[in-house]
Amino acid sequence: MLVWSGGFTQRYYWEDGESEIGIGFAVISLVVWVAVLVWSVFVLRGGSLADSRNARTASTVLAGISIAVVLVLCLMTIGWPEPPSEHPSPPWNRA
Repeated sequence: MLVWSGGFTQRYYWEDGESEIGIGFAVISLVVWVAVLVWSVFVLRGGSLADSRNARTASTVLAGISIAVVLVLCLMTIGWPEPPSEHPSPPWNRA
């Protein structure tokens, strides 16, 4: 999980037993984000500004920024290297 703290991102880890619920919350969050993104594009392109070039441009730019931010955060979460363990395991076949 990435958290913004003091101007920097920090990554927190969970135990193996907690990973299923964390993945479930992440999937639900991404589905809600997609639904809100699609809804916001329809709102920006509808109404009194339906034929406006500015509305089309604004909806495209804002959707693009939103997608880019979420993709970068997902890539940072997945691609961030694991920190070295404080208690490393001994090599196999050695006591």
